[in-house]
Amino acid sequence: MSLIKAIAERHGADITLSDNAQVLRVTIRFPDRRANPTRVETRGA
Repeated sequence: MSLIKAIAERHGADITLSDNAQVLRVTIRFPDRRANPTRVETRGA
């Protein structure tokens, strides 16, 4: 879960943990980049 949390935080996502009967439900919501686009530069190999 710590890896998931780190990735979510890096991308501005929210994590919600909830009880769904006898299982744990994990919901990750990422921001809609279409509403607020940002330029991402990558350097390929």
